[in-house]
Amino acid sequence: MYRVSNYTISIPLTEDKDRFMLVHGYSGAFDIVNESIHHALRSSATEEELLHEITAGDRQVLEQRGYLTTKTEEEELQTLGKISEVLHRASSKVLSITLIPTYNCNFRCEYCFEKKLFDKGKDYLQRSMDAETLAAVFGQIDKYREEGYQIGQVTLFGGEPLLRTSYPIVKQIVDLCKERGITLFAVTNGHDLKHYQDLLTKDGINSIQITLDGEEAAHDSRRYLAGGQPTFARIVENITMALKQGIHVAVRSNVNKRNMAQLEGLMKLYQDKGWTEYPNFSYYFKSTHKCYEEPAEAITDVELMERLNTIYGGVEGFSFNSIYSNLTRTLGSMFKSEGYAPLRAGYCGATTGMFTIDPYGDIYPCWDVLGDRKESIGVVNLEQARFELNDRSAFWRGRTADKIEECATCKYALFCGGGCGAHANIANKDHYTAYCENFKLIFDEVVAGLYSKILKEPAQV
Repeated sequence: MYRVSNYTISIPLTEDKDRFMLVHGYSGAFDIVNESIHHALRSSATEEELLHEITAGDRQVLEQRGYLTTKTEEEELQTLGKISEVLHRASSKVLSITLIPTYNCNFRCEYCFEKKLFDKGKDYLQRSMDAETLAAVFGQIDKYREEGYQIGQVTLFGGEPLLRTSYPIVKQIVDLCKERGITLFAVTNGHDLKHYQDLLTKDGINSIQITLDGEEAAHDSRRYLAGGQPTFARIVENITMALKQGIHVAVRSNVNKRNMAQLEGLMKLYQDKGWTEYPNFSYYFKSTHKCYEEPAEAITDVELMERLNTIYGGVEGFSFNSIYSNLTRTLGSMFKSEGYAPLRAGYCGATTGMFTIDPYGDIYPCWDVLGDRKESIGVVNLEQARFELNDRSAFWRGRTADKIEECATCKYALFCGGGCGAHANIANKDHYTAYCENFKLIFDEVVAGLYSKILKEPAQV
C-alpha cells in the first residue's frame, strides 16, 4: 500500500514560491518539486489520493527516492535503525584524541562550563599530565593506527592547555606527534601563547582557537584573569604573532544578550588589525549554551543568525555561526556534486571514537563531562600502554539517533544525530533524550538559502 514516508521533509524555497525542496531523512535524497507534488505528499494523503494526484512516472521516481513507500511505520523504523548502524560503524573508524595537560586555568570566565572543577581544590587543578601517561597514550595510538583506525590530529584542551608552566609537557606532546606525522589543534585562551611561539608550526601546533568576546571593555568584563586583571590586549598581541607564524587561527566569540551589540565592533577590529588579510585567519560566533547560561541572558543560534543577517544579508552570514556553517559546508558540498546528503548516526565523536584523556589518566567521551568520574569511560593502563574501557563506554558509544525514542520517529534524525548527549542530560536529566537546539528550523533555513545561492548561480564554463 502506497503512503508518504514518515521521513519525507518538504521545505519551501523562498525565492521560488511554487517550488519546494524534498528531503528524505534516511535515503538522503534531495529533489526540487512543484507545488502540486508538494501538496500531494501531505502526510494525511491516502493511497487513493496519491494514485490520483501523482502520475505513474512521478510516483516511480518518488518511491525510488524514498518519499513514497510501501513500508509500514514499523518497517521504516527498522530501516532507519539499519542505516544508522552502518553509518555508526563507518564513522567509528575515525578516532579523535584530546589531551588535557592540566585542569588548571589562569582565567575565570563568567560562563565557564568547567566551574564545577574549582570545587575539587587547588591541588586537583594543578596536577599535570606526566611522561608515563603520555607514553601509554601514544602506545595506544600506535596500536589503533596499526589496526586501521584514522588519527590525523590530536587536540589540546583544558583547563588552559597552553599555560606558561605547561610548556615542558606540551613540548613532549608535540614531539611525540611529530614522530608520527600527527598535527595538533589547541583550544586556548591565548594569554600565554608567546611562550609557545617555537611550537606554532605547520608540523606542530598548526591550528588554534582563541576567544574574543567583544571589544576591549566588553571582553575584559567577561574573560578576565583569576585575579581579575584584563586579558584583551595580551590576546590581541598573541593572535597577530600566531598569524605571522603561519598557523591557522580561528577566533570564536561566545554571544549572549550582554555582548550581542559587539559583533560589528569585533569585525572592524579584525579588519583594522589586518587579520582578515591573512588566509590562515577565520572567525565565528556561537551563542552560549543555554544549559550553562543564566536564562535571562541566553539567546539561541537562530536569534544570533538573525543579527548576523542584518550585517551580511542572507546566506553570507551562515559561515560566521558554527551550527549554520557546519550544515552549509556539508550540504553545500553535496549540492555542488549532486550527490547524497552526509547522514550521521550520532551527534559527535562522543558516540563514535572520541577519547579525552585528563592529567589523571581518566578517559572521558567528550569535553563537556571532564572531571565527572561517573562519566569516565575508562582509564589509561600504564603497564600495558592501552586504553582500558569500562561499561560507560558502551553507554556513550551507543547513543545514536535511532536509540532515542523521540528522535527515531523524527524526519531529521540522521541529519541531527540526536543533539549533544551531555547537554541533554543537563536539560532533561537523561542522556538518551533529544537536545534539538532549533535544528529543524536551522536545517530548513540553510537548505533554502543554499538553493538560492548555489543552484541559481550561473553555470561555470
